[in-house]
Amino acid sequence: MLVQFQKEFWTRFSIPLVRLDSVGIQRIREQIPGNQNPFHYFDKTIVSVDTLKNDCEYHVYLDNASWDIIVIDECQNVAERASGAMRSQRSRLAERLATRSETLILLSATPHDGKPESFASLMTMLDPTAIADPSHYSKDDIRDLYVRRFRKDVIADLRNSVKERDSADVECAASEREERVGDYRVVWGYFEGGGV
Repeated sequence: MLVQFQKEFWTRFSIPLVRLDSVGIQRIREQIPGNQNPFHYFDKTIVSVDTLKNDCEYHVYLDNASWDIIVIDECQNVAERASGAMRSQRSRLAERLATRSETLILLSATPHDGKPESFASLMTMLDPTAIADPSHYSKDDIRDLYVRRFRKDVIADLRNSVKERDSADVECAASEREERVGDYRVVWGYFEGGGV
């Protein structure tokens, strides 16, 4: 997912994101003074929720960092499904991050679990005052907090604003140099796969 998200941000918006995992964060911590925050090292990063959810490891750094924008993809995974001590690390992390940015964007192509409380937990991250009772609220309470798009709507919008692609297969002969590279790849793949 991280690689795909990183690629999408680059190809669609020309925004370069540095992909970090726990090893990458540790490498930064080794390069900077002990009192510096590793989350200040790069301007634009992409990190998995599962990397950051360990409270012991990153709690202090996250509480002392702030961002212009935080995007949480697959946000249904950070929705609150329990309360108190039973709350998941992902949910607690998302709630912490929501207070550390000017803008929070929650994305998901997966419907939520149907429980008003779990969806309310996501909406509360966006606006803590929007929902008074997480068990009883209406669309009017949160109408400015979400956009719901169906596939059929997106396809209709694209038909109206994006020209249909005209594609055709075109055959062309490879140069001698391209043929040699192609032969090399075949041989290399054969040996790598355990061939003779």
